[in-house]
Amino acid sequence: MEGSPFANFVKESMERSRSSPRVSAPFTWKRPFSADAHLEVVKSYYDYVKSR
Repeated sequence: MEGSPFANFVKESMERSRSSPRVSAPFTWKRPFSADAHLEVVKSYYDYVKSR
């Protein structure tokens, strides 16, 4: 998965969410992935791909 477009996108999202005031706590891989959070990432990934 390393180096795949999806991995890069998720990494970018984590960087963005770290500096985004909308996100109260930094996103970490240690925290269990809730289904909602996972859906958000996947949904925004598809939007990201479509917008390219």
